[in-house]
Amino acid sequence: MTLSDTVMPVAKLLFEGEGKILSQDHLVTVESQVGALVIRFFSSKRRIVVTAHLRQDLGESHYWRDLKPHATPDENVELRRTFAPGRFTTQTQQVLSQINRDIVTPALPRAYKALAEVAEHERKKRKNAETINRAAPNEAEINMFGRYKLTKAIRKFDPQASGSIEVRADSEYCEVEIRSLSLHKMEKLVAFLNED
Repeated sequence: MTLSDTVMPVAKLLFEGEGKILSQDHLVTVESQVGALVIRFFSSKRRIVVTAHLRQDLGESHYWRDLKPHATPDENVELRRTFAPGRFTTQTQQVLSQINRDIVTPALPRAYKALAEVAEHERKKRKNAETINRAAPNEAEINMFGRYKLTKAIRKFDPQASGSIEVRADSEYCEVEIRSLSLHKMEKLVAFLNED
């Protein structure tokens, strides 16, 4: 019996029978009709593991975001259960109620909180990109860590100097590093920094 055949009696009933089911050889997922809460079923050590995650799409690909970091400090909910494979067909309603009680119900508020945090993160990234494009149009490079890196402005200020201005995509601050700055340019920079 395949994983899909085993878990399907329960998977079809999740989210009041309105979840979107995707089945692969090693994984069955059920996505809620509202939001992006996903219940995942997979095999591990002859048991079926059921977990909750947030689906997040980026372009053509999607990945699963862990919901644990979105719990309140007093919550101690695992969002994970394991079941013997036979229970999915012999005790379908009992397994369904346990998944709803132990996984779906505590996961829903976390999923909404996570979606709000993802939206805020994306808003900050857009705002920062706009700021960087205003400050240095066509100059910013994105380095391997996903940070904006500006180096031309430092070289324009002092051709002998090196360094960079780095901005994390979701941060409201930047890191400035300038090396080998001439004393003359240092004097101008310090005067500028001390202005009201």
